[in-house]
Amino acid sequence: MRPTISVLRTWSPGQLGAPASQLLTAARVVESTADGLVRDFDTHATDWQGTAADRARERVIEQRRATLTVAEDWITAAHAVERAAQELATLRTHVLGLVAAAQGEDLWVDDAGRVRPRFAGLDIAEWVRRLRAAQTYSAAIGEGLAGLDQADEALALALASSSGVADPGALLEGAPPMGEAPGAAGGEEFVLGPPTRPQITWDEDYVWNSDDAGPGDYASAAEWKAKMGGARVLRRDLDDALDAYDHYWSNTGNRFHIDYEEAIREDPAIARNVDAEIARAVAGAQRLIDGGHTSFSMSGDAASAPAYPETENWQKTVGGYQQWSSGDVTVSGDTVTMVVTVHAEDYYNFNRGQADIASGAPDDENGRFTEVGGPSRSRPAAR
Repeated sequence: MRPTISVLRTWSPGQLGAPASQLLTAARVVESTADGLVRDFDTHATDWQGTAADRARERVIEQRRATLTVAEDWITAAHAVERAAQELATLRTHVLGLVAAAQGEDLWVDDAGRVRPRFAGLDIAEWVRRLRAAQTYSAAIGEGLAGLDQADEALALALASSSGVADPGALLEGAPPMGEAPGAAGGEEFVLGPPTRPQITWDEDYVWNSDDAGPGDYASAAEWKAKMGGARVLRRDLDDALDAYDHYWSNTGNRFHIDYEEAIREDPAIARNVDAEIARAVAGAQRLIDGGHTSFSMSGDAASAPAYPETENWQKTVGGYQQWSSGDVTVSGDTVTMVVTVHAEDYYNFNRGQADIASGAPDDENGRFTEVGGPSRSRPAAR
């Protein structure tokens, strides 16, 4: 069934991350169980000898093979989900881009993706041009929505094929439960499982494209873009901040990646934030070890970085941001080995009533550009 535009706007490809993570976690649990079958038999049946013992061990080995086959099915299915998420995300971005482009030409797009001119006007030539443009956009958007429907069906077929079951939903129902997810209300800070991004709620004082741009907005936009161009020449030390601000104006809605290692080297406060997150991860790992786990992966909740950046470049690039960590832990006797990855995320936005620390420029000036959709239709993007 073809999705509607409103459904497409609210849907996030990241929603497929939970099933993929569940399948991978299930596979890891099943593999561990399978490997322990023969080991446990040999450990507890050391005094059992003879034909019956040999047959019993053969049965255990057969069960191990069958169990590993289930794990392989879940792994294959998880990769199918991940590939589908990427394809669906690309198609979604394409369709919503077409919708935005059509609206930018004063065309009206309904929820089913049909496009028509907003008004006829008095100029017949302009009316005909808009009518043809509307037909072109309708066809392209319809093709994109059909592609999303086909990709969704292909995902279901891939799951069924890789899992060997007719109903893909049965695959998830048969998977061992993941337990508590990172970020669950009232739950532990760190939980078992592969690297899993926790839910993060971002504040947003300015609603994108919620108002029409006026002449003053266009003049203000030109002024701020000129400032950005001048700073490229005069403030080479603000390279990361200017790249982020340029992305704000790009209006792609895509993620903007920062070099967190560079941020750690250049800003002492950010380095302290990473140290604090590693300490938090160590404490979380210790709680899981105390619970009897000896070899595991874990992911933690997101938390606001405790220190605000000290350098102007990184104040303007990330400001206050969220960070979380994931890791692999192995316990061998009295030795614990732990590899931790610290993830940093931010949502590029402006705060009503606040101002830039270095320049004193009110956030309201740039936040206004979000409200009017640019005016070059710039949507803030997560970093």
